[in-house]
Amino acid sequence: MTRPCTILGVLVGCLVAAPGLQAETCPATPATWSELTYGAPLPGDPQSMIAAAGADWSLTAFKIQSAVPATDPAWQWETQYEDGTLDLMGLCGITDTVTGLTLTNLNNNDPATGLPVLFEISGGGTLTYGSTFSLWGQFDAAVSPFSVDMTPEGNILAQGELTDGTLTVNPIELTIDIKPGSDPNALNLGSNGVLPVAVLGSETFDVMTLADAMWTLAGAAPRERGQSGKSVVFEDVNGDMYMDLAMQFKVPELLVTDDTLILEGLLPNGETAVGSDTIKIVPVGPSMTVTPTPEPATLALLGLGLGGLLLRRRR
Repeated sequence: MTRPCTILGVLVGCLVAAPGLQAETCPATPATWSELTYGAPLPGDPQSMIAAAGADWSLTAFKIQSAVPATDPAWQWETQYEDGTLDLMGLCGITDTVTGLTLTNLNNNDPATGLPVLFEISGGGTLTYGSTFSLWGQFDAAVSPFSVDMTPEGNILAQGELTDGTLTVNPIELTIDIKPGSDPNALNLGSNGVLPVAVLGSETFDVMTLADAMWTLAGAAPRERGQSGKSVVFEDVNGDMYMDLAMQFKVPELLVTDDTLILEGLLPNGETAVGSDTIKIVPVGPSMTVTPTPEPATLALLGLGLGGLLLRRRR
């Protein structure tokens, strides 16, 4: 069971972080980059556009304001790029498009030419279902050469290859409750029954966003319910007036290795959602024969039968 926590006087569900709740970092290189500097931008128009692309991703963003001296002494200049668009086409297993990004570009220029000989661009945002991500790329002219050309429109185009780059994606953190309403969460591994599990919703988390996820708990998929064939239902399991996502898992299908069970959900675009809760494993006892106890109605009928038999013998 997920125990309550009090934050600023408000009773909330306390997140149990899953042991497997780790960010995934994927190399974004090899990748090309380019910066198109406009020769005569109008007031309010972008001064330049930066673009980068790898085999399974692409990025564009625009510089509106001029560079300012960097606060980090390792860098000369700092520039903000706005209105960024990131297209993910399989990088880190994600297929998604994020718009409205703001990126920070730190760079050192060649004193003679004023051209960047080293830059680092970084930024982050949120994917469709709620995973947060960060993107980082670097160019070093000492490692990778680049070219500078004048376009027919009078713009300056610099282009080369990124020398390093990564995408880091954080899974969606879930608050889950195994056997809602039970504490401790006793589990008999010899049982042929089901184990109920709920993903808890809250004021800040709508579980309906996970309606299309594919779920596993300790290697098992949730069982289908009744004739509907649905494996998840939406209901308020803990009475807090927020919708929760409820599932049931067949106990014999669970691969239990310790007292923590991890629930994982895979979203259509490749995002993952992860949560965990603890269980108390109940030892499986020796085999025994259980004699059913007759119900009261059965006892009454049995009494009538015996009474009739005695009367018959007396006659």
